[in-house]
Amino acid sequence: MAHEITHANGKYEFAYSGSAPWHGLGQRMPDVATKLDIMRAAGLEWTVVGEPIFLADGAQVGGYVANVRSDTRETLGVVSDDYRLLQNGDAFEFCEQLARSAGAKYHTAGSIRRGRQVFATAKLPQSIVVVPNDVVDQYLLLVNAHDGSMGFHLRWTPVRVVCNNTLTAALGGRATYQYTVRHVGDLDAQLSEARRALGMAERYFDAAGSTYRALAAVDLTAERFDAFLDGFLPVPQPSVDAPSSETAIAERDRIILARDRVRALFETGAGTEIACVRGTAWGALNAATEWIDRVRTARKDGELRVGAAEAAVLGVGQELRDRAMAAALAAAS
Repeated sequence: MAHEITHANGKYEFAYSGSAPWHGLGQRMPDVATKLDIMRAAGLEWTVVGEPIFLADGAQVGGYVANVRSDTRETLGVVSDDYRLLQNGDAFEFCEQLARSAGAKYHTAGSIRRGRQVFATAKLPQSIVVVPNDVVDQYLLLVNAHDGSMGFHLRWTPVRVVCNNTLTAALGGRATYQYTVRHVGDLDAQLSEARRALGMAERYFDAAGSTYRALAAVDLTAERFDAFLDGFLPVPQPSVDAPSSETAIAERDRIILARDRVRALFETGAGTEIACVRGTAWGALNAATEWIDRVRTARKDGELRVGAAEAAVLGVGQELRDRAMAAALAAAS
């Protein structure tokens, strides 16, 4: 499936509370869900087993194991034999403890790529009011990979209510908002350190709120918005010595089209009817983010584009997000 949300045992491995997500997949879970509720609703009650690998002649491959999903027997990845498995239940237990300490409630959970990555979000009770009627909610995101591609990743992330876009503030190291636990060594010690580091989330959201409000206070002239686009999606220019190839011309046309779409979202995108959003640096940031999350990964021929679900739930496109934030801050300065 192009959307990459896992379909196994007759259902999509995605669960949510509240209103149905934009991609229309998955099962509703209780508004106040435990880890057992969410794992059952999202179909994540399976485990992963590290199994030995053998060559065709029967010889065992030393130093490596295959991480195999218990129910489907899918091989999720090949890892070194010192890889420490963190099962879905243990990851959700840690998330539940962290969420409970912050007063958060589970919001979504699921898996992508047939179980290679498992994720969950929990919503905090406090929100950031950027300007009246434009609110940013606060979430804890966890991602646990079973294929060796990444560690157990935790992040406090703000999501704008009006268009459900993930935002990341350029805070210059003023707050800790993410932590990665590697699947090697002492997992318990690493999880304890992660709990301590993520306990600084309040500082992060305070700084994020100040950043967003500062952007909303700056109106962008046409010239400043063009400068924002130049920082966010610069158009490559051919040189005299190196004229553009067909590939380079196609890429240039793609970027120009993307800039036109961001410009349109700046004028008429989600939330532009709110005072202090349209025409401001905050509006420019949200136009860019809406393009990253919703336009760039829109439906095509009835199916979600490749990576659409991943972008929606995991915040893929972080380099673009960081570039958008840097361009917005530069345009507002």
